[in-house]
Formats: sequence, C-alpha cells, structure tokens
Amino acid sequence: MVTNLKATPLSANLKVYNQEKNKLIANLPSNHTDGSFTLVLPEGTYQLEVVSAGYYPKEEELVISMPKIYCPVHKDIQLTPYTGKGIVHATNVRTQEKLTPDKISVLNLADSSEIVTEGNSFDVKYNKRYQITISKEGFADQLATLGVNDVSIDTHWIDVNMVPEKPKVIFQPKDKDSKRTIPISLMIKQIGSKKVLFRGKTPGDTTLTLDLGKKYSVYALSKNYLFLKETLDLSDVNSYQKIDHEVLLQFIQPGAKLTLDEVLFPSNSSELEKSSYDELAAVYKFLKYNRTLVVEIAAHTDHVGSLSDNLALSNARAQSVVDFLVSKGADSTRLVAKGYGEVEPISSNHHAEGRAKNRRVEFRVLAVK
Repeated sequence: MVTNLKATPLSANLKVYNQEKNKLIANLPSNHTDGSFTLVLPEGTYQLEVVSAGYYPKEEELVISMPKIYCPVHKDIQLTPYTGKGIVHATNVRTQEKLTPDKISVLNLADSSEIVTEGNSFDVKYNKRYQITISKEGFADQLATLGVNDVSIDTHWIDVNMVPEKPKVIFQPKDKDSKRTIPISLMIKQIGSKKVLFRGKTPGDTTLTLDLGKKYSVYALSKNYLFLKETLDLSDVNSYQKIDHEVLLQFIQPGAKLTLDEVLFPSNSSELEKSSYDELAAVYKFLKYNRTLVVEIAAHTDHVGSLSDNLALSNARAQSVVDFLVSKGADSTRLVAKGYGEVEPISSNHHAEGRAKNRRVEFRVLAVK
C-alpha cells in the first residue's frame, strides 16, 4: 500500500524489477480507492519503483522467501511530498551586475493566493504555476512565470534581467552670479540625433527623463542673459539616479562671448553645413529675446594655408553666419561679421585636435543699447 506521510492512500504507479535477472516483470497502477497494489510474485529479490504525482519517487528492495504455509506479504511505502524552491537571480541588463531585489511578490496562479518569500526564495509545489514580480529601486518591475512539473528538480532558478529606469535630470535655471532662479526657454537635444527631446518655456526647475549612456546638448535663453549652450554627458551613467543640473546664465555685458561649436563649414569653404542650422536658430531666438544688443560674429581658422587666405576665408564664414541670421529675420544693423583668420588661436596648431578647436565661430556682445 502507498500512502503519504499522514497515512493517506495515494494514487501511484508501481514498477517491479527482478534484481537477479535485471528484468521488468510488472508495471501497474494502484487501486485508486485505497492506494494498494496486489500481485503474485515467486520467491526472489525484487526492486520496487513507486511514482505518484506531487511526491518524490521512491525505490525499495523487496525479498520474498517461500513461507511454510501460504500467507500474503504486506509492504507499505510512504512517499514524501515534493518540496521545491524557487530562487530569483536578478541581473542589471546593462552592466551584468548581480542585484538584490527590494521586493519579490509571488502569486499562485491556481487560486491567486500570495506565497511567502524569504529573501530571494520561496517554496513551490508540484503541478503549480507561479507569477513572480521583481521590484528594485531604479529599475522597471519585471514579471516572470514558473511552472513546476518535474519532481526531479528541487531548485528552480528564475533568471531576470532588470532594465534600469532612465535617469531623471532636474534642470535648474539660475543667474550665474546670484544663483537666483530665473525663467528660461529651454531646448534639449541628444547629440548625434536630429530629434528635439524638449522645447519650451519654464519658470523654474524642469525634470526630464533621459536615456542612459548618452550625451545631450542643452540650449537656454532668457531675456537680458547671454545665450547658453552646453553639453550634458550621461555616457557613464548606467543606473537610475536623480541628477541636479544647474543651468547658469550670465547677465549680458559688453565683451561677453560664446563659442558656437556646432556651426561648421566644409574644408576651405564658407558654405554652412546643414548641421549648423539648429544652433543658429537658437542664436536667432536669442537675438529676438534681446533686441538692444549689437553682436559680432567672429570666425577663426587654423594656420593651414596663407595668412591672407585664412583671413579672407574667416571673413566669408562670418558673413555666411550673419546672412543666415538675417534671412531668418534678424536685424542686420545689430550684426557685425568679422574674420580673424589664424591670429587668435585657443589651442596648438601642431596637432589635429588643436587645429579643430581653432577653427571656430564665436558670438561676441559688442554693446547693449
């Protein structure tokens, strides 16, 4: 008779092997009402294998010795219920770093009951399905399912790739000197992409969700303040975090200047590259905000070529920028185009990186009327 540990009869299947001949001689189900098997065996040594759904299988030896008188041989077998474990193994999908979840919620899908967890593990039963929710601050919740239908497996690993939530960047517009909050017009672009992620006016702090591992161009305008363009580098950010980013604008004064490093030209040409248009559009908007300024567009070259050729090229480039701004509606009487050639380098001309820095266009405030 086959029972569980509480002596309750079980429905089971029995295989009987003759040990001496290593031969299967019986394969039969139990009586479903009382969990019993009845069969006739000659004298010998036998190996019994008993299997019941939801219980660990069991093997036992049975020795039949010929009795002096006929009598039945009783053999009771108790099976142990299956007790498996589900264990969650969470990993940061970007860094492959092992993570410890803040919370693991497990639901038995058969009756929607919640299963108690201990750390990253929980008990599972045979022929049950479970839904697991894994939560970790800074990561999106992940769902996984587990079906238990094999009693030969005690430990069920649930491997989960946790996707970091995007960092939240809090842009804080301030006067550079007083650090007081000022209203601005803000534009955010991902470097290398034409898509504008944010464009709008904001009276104070603005929180944006940005992608991990990227670089962004930040443009800011405010009346009576110098136009700001800077780079926000998130290339080393691999996990969720809140980032306070001060956008510091300088009150406009004569002599203030800004390098327009996204205003570019083909080699030995004064024709603007199309990639320059977004930055020049921001310059035009700045001029609309501040209609009392007289501004110089200053163009510079590296030292490749003759002094006179570089001066002529820089003058032509500065004029191209002015012409573009005027074509958009800027007041030509407030714009001065001037080329400086190679005479005002900001880096060494003896290596490519330095020469690239020297080839630049600057925006200079000449006067505030």
